[in-house]
Amino acid sequence: MKLKYVLLGCGLVFFPMAYAEKLTQQQYDDIMETYTDQVNRSKKILDHPAGQADAVRKDAVHTDSETQKQAFCSRMQAYHQIAAISQQNAELDTAQMMLMIAQNYLEKQNQRLNDSGMTEQVFCAGLKPES
Repeated sequence: MKLKYVLLGCGLVFFPMAYAEKLTQQQYDDIMETYTDQVNRSKKILDHPAGQADAVRKDAVHTDSETQKQAFCSRMQAYHQIAAISQQNAELDTAQMMLMIAQNYLEKQNQRLNDSGMTEQVFCAGLKPES
């Protein structure tokens, strides 16, 4: 099975729900590397050493709010993809661990959004794909 990628802007996006076939370990590892890279790119913007800022909190001063919002939503999208692909391929090495990590992150961030009176769908609505 060949995996299909969609190029949006300069960002590479994989849509796992379109594929019912199971992945090989190598395919899974390659996809996880892509999404891990996406998460790591967002860390440069969101995980500022002075305060561990995220897009929901307002204590980051090193980037503008739109850049923070884009990075936050990109990270959320990556974790959603990691969770979906890992759940779909639970028998592969590291899939259970990656699923647990992704679900934990998503639960924490959704709780923070809910605590601020927001939802992910509303917060990230209308954003352009990662570039």
